[in-house]
Amino acid sequence: MKTVEYNFFVEDMSCASCVSRVEKALKKIDGVIDVSVNLATKKATVNANTNVELDTLMSAVDKAGYHAVKINDQQRQLRDASNENS
Repeated sequence: MKTVEYNFFVEDMSCASCVSRVEKALKKIDGVIDVSVNLATKKATVNANTNVELDTLMSAVDKAGYHAVKINDQQRQLRDASNENS
């Protein structure tokens, strides 16, 4: 079966318990194979079956009390902020 790797940022995490809660929320989703959340980089990496969608993963993070942000959106926000300060 084909799999896909999703990467996104998780904001509002401050400790190992936060990481654990996010990982647990993501692992509950049917089709998720592996989850890795890094507190230092605030980045989540999820390996899942191709039927799992990024929006489903991000919604699970939001329901767990954190804020999931697409990496491209985060880069765009940083670029927009730097342009405003120029």
